[in-house]
Amino acid sequence: MSHYQKNFLNYRTNRSTDPKSTCYNLKNYIDNLAQDDNFKFITSNLGNIFDIPDQVIEFDLKKRLFFSFHFTKGQFSKRFELSYLIKDLINLITFCFWTLIFSKKLKIKNNVDIIFDDLDNFNHQNFFKKLSNKFDSFLFIIKKKTSKKNFLNFSRFSIYNSNIARKNFISLVSFICSLLIISFKNKINFLFLINALIFKIYKYDKIFSENKADFLFSNKFYTTSSIKNFIFKKKGGIISACTQKNILEFSISFYINVDILFSLGEKTTNFIKELGAEINDIVPVGCIVLENNYLDIYHKEKLSPLKKIDILNIGLNYAHSYDRMFIDDKHFRNYYRHIYWLKKISNKYPFLNIIIKHHDNHQGDKLENKILKNSNVKIIVKSDNLYGSYGYLENSRLITSFASTMILETLSLKMNSIFLDPFKRNLSFFESLSPCDEIRVKSYSEFEGLVQKVVIEANDLSFIKGNLYCKNSSNTSKEIFDFLKKYKH
Repeated sequence: MSHYQKNFLNYRTNRSTDPKSTCYNLKNYIDNLAQDDNFKFITSNLGNIFDIPDQVIEFDLKKRLFFSFHFTKGQFSKRFELSYLIKDLINLITFCFWTLIFSKKLKIKNNVDIIFDDLDNFNHQNFFKKLSNKFDSFLFIIKKKTSKKNFLNFSRFSIYNSNIARKNFISLVSFICSLLIISFKNKINFLFLINALIFKIYKYDKIFSENKADFLFSNKFYTTSSIKNFIFKKKGGIISACTQKNILEFSISFYINVDILFSLGEKTTNFIKELGAEINDIVPVGCIVLENNYLDIYHKEKLSPLKKIDILNIGLNYAHSYDRMFIDDKHFRNYYRHIYWLKKISNKYPFLNIIIKHHDNHQGDKLENKILKNSNVKIIVKSDNLYGSYGYLENSRLITSFASTMILETLSLKMNSIFLDPFKRNLSFFESLSPCDEIRVKSYSEFEGLVQKVVIEANDLSFIKGNLYCKNSSNTSKEIFDFLKKYKH
């Protein structure tokens, strides 16, 4: 047992350390951990059983480890503890027997140009409306049950491919038994680690055995997978691609695996390779969500009925994303400090219409409500227009946020927008844009001066070169299509 594995469950991060150092140290630890004998045993056995190269398995194993780390607690998930071993064993054995019993030789059902993966709901189809229509045929893989044409909902309780389910059953059960012994010996629940990897192999083997495409496309770089990418190409696929709809903040941006990343701008993917990414091409194209959910369907009369917003602050779902957001203590305090800035400016200028627009799925934030008590700052959650948060932009004099990607999008629209970043400590979000001092306000006095200039005196900001942070998004879908079609059979 190596030094790394011996201390695996005892690994801790220090919340007084900056998020960049925290995440880099964690990545280095995981990279070394993956070379431990027991982890190599996992990668080599899964690779041999399913005929997948070890390095493909290892990449997703490291990603699984990274995403199982709880930053607020500074440690790996308790699911690695032996107390959860029986639960994971039951789930794994049940799944293995299901695939053995409910499997058959799969045949191609759909032969399309492009598959759009990882749609949470039907609204996400709109992100790809223009792009999908440029192809002769397409398929959406969605998490909701549906019988709609061009949609596929994958269920865990499916009919799987007998070519791997029956052929590999004995080898897989033998491997699980060996890993069970290793888990007891080392007092680590390794089954939690392999559960997701095995399910992913079966899932995408089924999907791509029945649905063939030249291109695989996603809007979530944080769900990309080396296993998914490998199986897609093994079944005849050519290129996997993904758009950048979020700032590459530390807690979700490690171990990205995709052939082409269509980025927001020229300056939004700094040091991505240092985060363990395996990407062949990075192509700046703008924001596909901005294009499809706002620019392409714009009608002035369908904007928010609120005619005058002096300061619009685009919110983040911090209250129910603690673990992802608060990698260090300073980040937590500075997020709520920027909320206090809004209250303070509201008290100085009580006649201003100041709004915090949260995501429509926002569940509330008690601390935010407490800070804003006795102020004129209004909170809007449910959008009153067709375009969601986009529908409030045009009537807003100054647009701010602690870290919303919409600030980058509005810069491309030449709107008065800026990040509120107390003490310029938001490394978790802005290191990928660094240096970006021109779009961050570091102090309340600077913010107050900005409000005086832009809102009170009605002067516009000096606009930076938009392509740096988000290209003009009017033709994002066309640019993506034109780039992909070079690879078309």
